[in-house]
Amino acid sequence: MIDYEKLVISGYLKADREIQIEILPELDAPGLFLNEKYRKIIVGIIKCSIAKLDVGPISVANVLHGELTVNEILEISHYTQSAKDLKAHLSILQAQKHKRELMVIAKEFSDTLNGSTVADDLDEIKNHTVVKINSTNVADKSEFIDFDLHKTKITEQMQRADGIQGFSWGITAIDKMTSGIVLPRTYVIGGLKKSGKTRFVIHTITKLFEKNVPVAFLSLEMPAYEVTKLTMASMLNLEDNKFDGPYLTKEDRDRFDNLTLKDKPIAVECKSSLKLTHVLSRIRLYSKLGYKVVFIDYLQRIQHDRKRQAQELEEISIQISDAGRINNIAIILLSQLNNLGEKEIPNVAHLKGSGGIAESVDSIILFDNVYRRTKNEEDKNCIDLYFEQRYSPSGMKSIFADLGAVQFKDMTRANRKTDSEMKF
Repeated sequence: MIDYEKLVISGYLKADREIQIEILPELDAPGLFLNEKYRKIIVGIIKCSIAKLDVGPISVANVLHGELTVNEILEISHYTQSAKDLKAHLSILQAQKHKRELMVIAKEFSDTLNGSTVADDLDEIKNHTVVKINSTNVADKSEFIDFDLHKTKITEQMQRADGIQGFSWGITAIDKMTSGIVLPRTYVIGGLKKSGKTRFVIHTITKLFEKNVPVAFLSLEMPAYEVTKLTMASMLNLEDNKFDGPYLTKEDRDRFDNLTLKDKPIAVECKSSLKLTHVLSRIRLYSKLGYKVVFIDYLQRIQHDRKRQAQELEEISIQISDAGRINNIAIILLSQLNNLGEKEIPNVAHLKGSGGIAESVDSIILFDNVYRRTKNEEDKNCIDLYFEQRYSPSGMKSIFADLGAVQFKDMTRANRKTDSEMKF
């Protein structure tokens, strides 16, 4: 039987310095080498590299201080005559390691499956196993930045007429603050109940699929009928309560009858009581189907232990953010604010069970329906947005909202009651 562990070490000791530096991080992967002697040699190779010594049998034996002799290391180094197949042999060794990991997961899956008979448990076991399988890779290679490639992307960005990096929210003020919806960033939109944040999301979705941006919307709270009604209200610029009876004019009824969403690049799922594993599996599915932006309404509806809400929501937001980056999609999470947001200007601490949410996402947009908080007539239709961002400036912008028609616009002097209330 071919000893690929020995082949890799032998080839490495004969390789050029440049090749040694390139693959050193891969040699240090846990579980790659099973033979204890070979693992000691890897430790010696790493010590030589840190000390900037030439990596060879003598230097490795010296840094190991007698754990292995020079002759023992020389015997291993003579196993192959050159380093030309080093990378191929390393790939085989990595595949063997990956196979061992998958077999462990498969055994755990089989053992757990045999002890369960309830459908919900079976589904949870399946999804948990899928997450574990997708978290294992054949190799985690070091990839250094190609500055020329990214300079080309920056040059292309400077030539964009709209001046944003991602997809448009449909509102200039928000685009300028966030540089649009950028892949693969994760955004949290926080707001009180009935503040209009879900309607804002549906408005944004309609603007995205008008531009043929593939969008997925996972609603953990709103039923399918309500999502459809609000989406059509937004597209037709009609008050959603007009659909509650025979209130449409003939012209508007004709527009409604001719409206179809079948040709739009949008997928909507309305599903309550989902666990994190279910949400993560859907994110992977949406990515495979080509969707670029995923909205999830809302964070606190994902099943978690309420007694450990802060810690649980932190872990949920971290894993969802990681899933967005792995699958190269943008994710917009909606989140509730706690009771302090009823009377105060919202801040990150008002996110319900906020915990480490702010540390795990790229942008937080706090949604303040001013009239809902102040009850002042001059504040009607005004939404103040407070931005806390990792890669873009933080600050505040005001936008105009017609919640009934699911329409949101940039705030102007014409649609703001008084100039003194302008907050730009």
